[in-house]
Amino acid sequence: MSHNNNPTNGQLSSTAKYLSTKHLAEWCEGSAVSEAIARLNIESLTAKELNERVCPKEPIKTGGWWYRGVNWRTGAFMGTRYGQGKPDKAHHPEGSKERKYLTSSGMEPDAIFLAMPDRDYWAKVHADKSIPRHWTEGAKKSGAGLSLDLAVIALTGVWNWGEDGELAKFVREWAQPGTIHYIDFDSDYAANPSCRAAILKFGRLLEQEGCEVHVTVWDTKFKGMDDFIKANGGDAFKEAVANAPTLAKWEKQLKKGDRKNNTNPNVSLTPHPRTHENVVSLSSSSSGSDYIPDTAPAGEQNFVLKAEEYLYSEGHWVSIAGQLYRFTGTHYELRLEVVEKRRIRDYLSNYVEMVRSVPRKKYANSASINQVYDWVIAGFAVDPNIINPDGLNTLNGVIKVNPDGTYNVEPHDPKNIYTYVGCKYDPTIDPADCDRLLECLEPSQREIFLRTAAAALNLKLVRSKLTGRGVKGLLCHGEGSNGKDTLRAVLAAVYGNGMTGKSLSDFRAYDTGRKFNLSGLLGGVCNWASENTAKVDLDNIQSLKQFITGDPIDIEPKGKDSHEYKPVATFFANCNKLPSITGGTEAIEGRYGILNFEKTYAKNAIASEGQLEADPRFKDDEKFILEQIAPAMLNKMLERWPLLLSEGIDYKATKEAMQKAQEESRHLWQFVRDAGIEVQTGGRIYIKDLWERLQEWYVETGTLEIEQSTSDRKDKLIWHDLPNKYDTPVKAINQVFARFSEIFPKLKRLQYNGRDEMERRAQWYLSGIGFVQNSELPVNLALPALPVDTEGLTALPTALPHHVGRASGRASDRATILSESAGRDGRAISSPYAELCNLLSQLTADERQKIADLLTGIPCSDPIKAFRVGDKVAGNKPEDSSYNWHGRIVEITTSISCKVDWQEREGKKGGRVISMLFCNLRKI
Repeated sequence: MSHNNNPTNGQLSSTAKYLSTKHLAEWCEGSAVSEAIARLNIESLTAKELNERVCPKEPIKTGGWWYRGVNWRTGAFMGTRYGQGKPDKAHHPEGSKERKYLTSSGMEPDAIFLAMPDRDYWAKVHADKSIPRHWTEGAKKSGAGLSLDLAVIALTGVWNWGEDGELAKFVREWAQPGTIHYIDFDSDYAANPSCRAAILKFGRLLEQEGCEVHVTVWDTKFKGMDDFIKANGGDAFKEAVANAPTLAKWEKQLKKGDRKNNTNPNVSLTPHPRTHENVVSLSSSSSGSDYIPDTAPAGEQNFVLKAEEYLYSEGHWVSIAGQLYRFTGTHYELRLEVVEKRRIRDYLSNYVEMVRSVPRKKYANSASINQVYDWVIAGFAVDPNIINPDGLNTLNGVIKVNPDGTYNVEPHDPKNIYTYVGCKYDPTIDPADCDRLLECLEPSQREIFLRTAAAALNLKLVRSKLTGRGVKGLLCHGEGSNGKDTLRAVLAAVYGNGMTGKSLSDFRAYDTGRKFNLSGLLGGVCNWASENTAKVDLDNIQSLKQFITGDPIDIEPKGKDSHEYKPVATFFANCNKLPSITGGTEAIEGRYGILNFEKTYAKNAIASEGQLEADPRFKDDEKFILEQIAPAMLNKMLERWPLLLSEGIDYKATKEAMQKAQEESRHLWQFVRDAGIEVQTGGRIYIKDLWERLQEWYVETGTLEIEQSTSDRKDKLIWHDLPNKYDTPVKAINQVFARFSEIFPKLKRLQYNGRDEMERRAQWYLSGIGFVQNSELPVNLALPALPVDTEGLTALPTALPHHVGRASGRASDRATILSESAGRDGRAISSPYAELCNLLSQLTADERQKIADLLTGIPCSDPIKAFRVGDKVAGNKPEDSSYNWHGRIVEITTSISCKVDWQEREGKKGGRVISMLFCNLRKI
């Protein structure tokens, strides 16, 4: 037989509740609860439904009854997990004792209010301070008292009026100054020292709030107040309430009883040694009716094991890197060490063992507190590398992304150890406000930002899909009111505690040995530091390189042992001024990108000046960001997920900013780009030649002035400071290798000992760099000024040189051929014509054509006549990038070369004067 149990008088419930006859009889006939109150509160659940409410470590095997509390202010039912239940067969997890009454895992201790036929019942009682408040263990006893018109509030255990020695939220709301309170706990407290300690602690906290506290007592033949009411009637219980002593009198009577019965250690105000069975019966998911006497053999468990069972047998706990976490229903929340040790202290301060027939609190000391805490930490320890697994833990479920670009939302599960919870997932949220915020970045850089943010959803998978190093760290560059701080706040809302904020200085300090600086990275999915100093050298922060590429680092919480941790997090850093970036493209550009925040937010914005209209909600309204912007940002990240896996991230939009940052950090970067120097395997540039070219470049840029000497003394060099005071010019040839090694770390300094170029023997050169193919020739390696009449050139060297950076291809080779042919003083070298012919016969057709180009100035036989200063020009080879450049000739230096001021090259704006050959130019 069954009944439909529908709420009355406006009670809120989504569906009609099913209530079996057996469960109704248990409440009404077994515990003297009125049928109206019983029907209103309890429902019968299947095993599956009960498991969904409780979420136990091990499945509950049978169905049972469940009651939901109501919000005392409105009378509306709370969530389905807010309440308590009883399976038809006691739940028996492996390794634990049976448990008759169960609460939802992760539910914080607090009062539970049963639904009443008058929906406003509890609000009326709260408003009338003359009505006494009663506190009891469990819902059935509360129902029995409410059936007698007593305002009885349920607790799920004798200690569940609060936590850490403080009253819980609802309990405190009812502890109004001047109100009268009755503690109606089970009568077995005489043999249950923990229950007595709980009554005393609870009563004293109520008194501290200004309340008058009484303890209701009755014949110990009847355990609970419902048992007493059923056997003796409601009037008898009301008489017991009328005779209830105050808390002080009750405590005095207990002490008097202890003195009379001191031979029995069970009759004590402080806990006796408790066994596993006794401790389990005192848990928040149990009832006093679960109490099992202390009959286990002495010494079976020591005080540490008993403390662990008593304090940590309920809920889900883990310890990570020496810190304790408890599952809240959505994630594992950090429990401060000082708070947990206070709980352990309170337990040990009431723990008594008999020593030579005398009860003693022998474990009330700091060493014992630490012993229990360390034991618990060791028992709940998990591998730090399994926390925060793939996916995003949101308020309403875990978003799991898949290798095929799809995703799904799964319910929270304590088996998945997430130490953070982010914003809610809402696929229907309006993206308009989020789109306005993202306007702070140009479209190409905006896409980089969104895909980098999306990579945090499963960075391991992204790294396995992308070639190279994968996802770069992003430096967010811009000064003041530009949106980067708001973007950081939005991602912090998306990731919750999964967002860490370690700065560049923290990583630098780690490299100096202060490893605890990075302990906060543990478990993070994204690190975004809001402020970073420019006084760091990005190239030399090894730990940051490891973090970005996912290589293991040692995590060492302060005062704890270090352990290896493999980071799986994206990296952002706000920079008003960029840090020093000196390394080569492989070392730096492979790991970092720069996002330029060039727009500013202002009132009455002027669009032509790069301003965006300011909205104060983006800066000051945390609720707006959490509930509107963050869910929309999450949707955009999910939209990019399949694109990220299939296309990766195109960092071209960050290249120019990176090059500019390198040039601002080291002026030599600007020089090597002007001179057309790049990393080349097997490339070679002689130090003497490079030094001469560098000096000329310094003169061209105004860094160096040379005063010609009129005597035999050396010319006077006048140096001018560079904009960056930490970046000094190279002032001597013996500094060349060291300074160029700063930007090309793999550079080698070698001495030429070959036979092909005897005049170069014993000269030092730099190995590993060379001139870019088809690049313009540096001034010091440019062709000598030949007369327009090239018939004076009578011979070429007998052998072609084999050095000078082969890739450059041949540009420096051609220069050397002609410079050596002309002789050091510009005169022709006499050599048999046959040798020239023999030499030319060894060249390929392409090489012979190149020499012809150089000698004739093709495509113009007389370049000086064909080209004039001021002519607009571009490259003449469609396959070269210079074909799309635009510039003007500003100087004609030789019969076959000139200087061009390029106004646009490779998409870059701004002038740059570069030496070019006429044969590589065309008029436009």
